[in-house]
Amino acid sequence: MAAKCSGVRIKVLSMAGEILYSLEADQSWKVIELKQQIASYLRPVKGLFQLSLEDGVLQDHETLADRLGTDLTLDLEVTLIFEACDLEALLLPRRCIVDRRARVVTEDVEELRRLCSMAKEILCQEPSVLDLEPPLTLAAHLAGRMDQLNTIFTQLGEPSSQTPYLFLGNYLNRGRQSSEVLIMLLAYKCKFPEHVHLLRGQQETRKATRAKGFYDECKRIYNVKIWKSFMEVLDHLPLCALVKSRIFCVSGGLSPRTCSLEQLRRIPRPTAAEGDELVCDLLWSFPEELPLPCLAASEGCCYGPEVVKQFLKDHQLELVVQGNLVKESGYDDTFADGKLVTVFSCANYAEERVSNKGAVMRIHEDLTYIFCTHECIEEHQV
Repeated sequence: MAAKCSGVRIKVLSMAGEILYSLEADQSWKVIELKQQIASYLRPVKGLFQLSLEDGVLQDHETLADRLGTDLTLDLEVTLIFEACDLEALLLPRRCIVDRRARVVTEDVEELRRLCSMAKEILCQEPSVLDLEPPLTLAAHLAGRMDQLNTIFTQLGEPSSQTPYLFLGNYLNRGRQSSEVLIMLLAYKCKFPEHVHLLRGQQETRKATRAKGFYDECKRIYNVKIWKSFMEVLDHLPLCALVKSRIFCVSGGLSPRTCSLEQLRRIPRPTAAEGDELVCDLLWSFPEELPLPCLAASEGCCYGPEVVKQFLKDHQLELVVQGNLVKESGYDDTFADGKLVTVFSCANYAEERVSNKGAVMRIHEDLTYIFCTHECIEEHQV
């Protein structure tokens, strides 16, 4: 069954972690040769597929020596991604968008379906509460604006094993490039599944996308089936994250229905979100100075400083980070005596009301953090 070559011992895994095939590969093999060897054994595999290491997708032209360097004695595990799409072909033209009205239409709708299939298979393996390690860059509320996403990547670096990102949701609606933002983030998630993390926000629901533009955008540019494919992916997004078991990250905020972190871990996915009160609280709730600890809102709730402090005490945490409130400076780190941070990454979110900066939060290995802000390049309305 295994090829008789000296060199690297390779285990080929499914995305669920199952061992599909084991072989030995010579260090001079190119990745395309490795893929041919795998395909000759796994005859049921149809169409395209990619191989992924922890630090990203293996490129066909690379040799194993190029990728692994001189240390080729270790066993190597690669993950086989079925029905892969051309991620670079999706990413390359979108990296150039700096105008909030520009668009790149992917002519091959089937390619987008493959992207959704890849992303969904990755996300279904992730828990509802992610456990992450710093360093990490946090961004939130892109609001369908490719210019903002590319500004962040220009300033701080594109996602990679050296530059991991956590996005706190609200990628869609309001802006005219929601499909572009989502395609780019999903492509990066597929390219660097261990280093790009996507949480769900209040805009990633069927109700919000129908009311605020994403459904109409998909229908106008592609078709309703693509919207449905995107929504199936969004139903699989994790809901919150813990950074080094000390910092709680969520799109919206806290819920009076939360008894423990284990309760959050048990939230089943996929979920449509609507109708699940706990999920709605995580997506829609927001911090507010209140005479009472917690008040019901139209969706979710608003919670005061004492709720934040009690939540941190009960769960032995140090900080809450949320991302669904626009801030003039792009961030706020004063709520609950600095125990809750709001990050808002979309500059000039509502030009007719406030010309705000955008910000991201960089968490260092020792859990200290800084904010990096940016302004909107253009001065016309969303």
